[in-house]
Amino acid sequence: MGLLELRRAKRPGRSDAAEVTSSSFELGRDDFTQWLDGPLRQASGSVTAFALLVINLRRSDRAAALMRRPLAEAGSVEAARRVSEALRPQDRFARLGPEHLMLVLPGIGDVAVVRLAVNRLLSNFEAPIETGNTKIRMRPCVGCALSSATAPVDVEALLSAADNACVAASSAESAFALAPPLAAGASESEDMRDDFHAALCANELEVWFQPQRDVASGVCRAAEALLRWRNKRCDRMISPALAVEMAENHGMMTALTTFVLNTSLRQLSELRRAGIELRIAVNASPSQLRDPEFPALVTRALETWSVPADRLTLEVTEGAVMVDVEESLRVMHRLKQRGVRLSIDDFGTGYSSLAYLQRMPVDELKIDKAFVQNMLENRGDEQIVRSIIDLAHNFELEAVAEGVEKLATVELLARLGCDVIQGYAYARPMPATLVPAWWANHGN
Repeated sequence: MGLLELRRAKRPGRSDAAEVTSSSFELGRDDFTQWLDGPLRQASGSVTAFALLVINLRRSDRAAALMRRPLAEAGSVEAARRVSEALRPQDRFARLGPEHLMLVLPGIGDVAVVRLAVNRLLSNFEAPIETGNTKIRMRPCVGCALSSATAPVDVEALLSAADNACVAASSAESAFALAPPLAAGASESEDMRDDFHAALCANELEVWFQPQRDVASGVCRAAEALLRWRNKRCDRMISPALAVEMAENHGMMTALTTFVLNTSLRQLSELRRAGIELRIAVNASPSQLRDPEFPALVTRALETWSVPADRLTLEVTEGAVMVDVEESLRVMHRLKQRGVRLSIDDFGTGYSSLAYLQRMPVDELKIDKAFVQNMLENRGDEQIVRSIIDLAHNFELEAVAEGVEKLATVELLARLGCDVIQGYAYARPMPATLVPAWWANHGN
């Protein structure tokens, strides 16, 4: 059983049959616009990208398309159930008719991750749908529009763009088409991009540390490096996710990674000279995992600041690895050969298969905070966290829980066997210059 299937099966009190009936999901377009408006506007406020998918459930068997309404309806309900099984818990979908669905995938602004989600969805339609004595084979086509973290959300524009992409996919006899980027908010995005580029060139970005605690000993043994940027023009802190998105989209990712990596290792070197021994975790982007020169860049930075390779952990996401599995694995193995530790960040939120996990030379799984933060109130999330911890230990990996905000959560994670915690219940992110004072009171 894959992790997504496990996640859904483990949620108590859930009725899949109730969720995929036409009465609960049949919406008109205006109703869907209102239904969609809430999460998208919330995403705009929190600078989080969304993928909006329109699906046309094409039937390849013309005879099946002419079947009586009760059988056709049963087939549509089964199709909706198969779509639901392919999604993460935070994804949402609605039926706009017997053969049309719309999906909202929060937190996804990367085309490669969207393709991964679409491939997983399409694989659920490889087997025919059986209704009565009839088998229906469907060939879904998917149109996608991406909302941007750098632009305001226009619900109608997103819907229209996803609709057009779906029509284009169907006309081309293709399974997937992506709408071109929306122009809304382009001038604001350009201003923000220019501000970020100037700040990067002027070394005005900062790297803060958030300590991680060993659950068994209570000792701080690592910290995560977190990017911080205050935009001088608008005098406010900018989301790190937005900064990374701009760097990825405008050719600044290598420069940003070089800055974060070298700044983190320089600060770590200063802490080591002060007698504070830590590992530092730095995020690596999808483009880094496809760059054969990345291991050499990492090696140069380690040598420059005289930091042993095993003091550095590079965090990669499931989605980043799945962009190009074979090239990512080659780069990861080269990093591992140099002695660098590797971590799968936000584990459990992607669409990848667990079959890839055994091929990854990783040292730890980092449990996504979305599950950790709700595990006291939601037994399903607790079971997901327990399953990931058990999975990590079965692969002889460490389990790291982030987003730990309550002492009761710390106690529960300890009972579940979690190895390391990170979150406000232990320590907030802080400039590296404040780490020695914090360490004196909390590090040991």
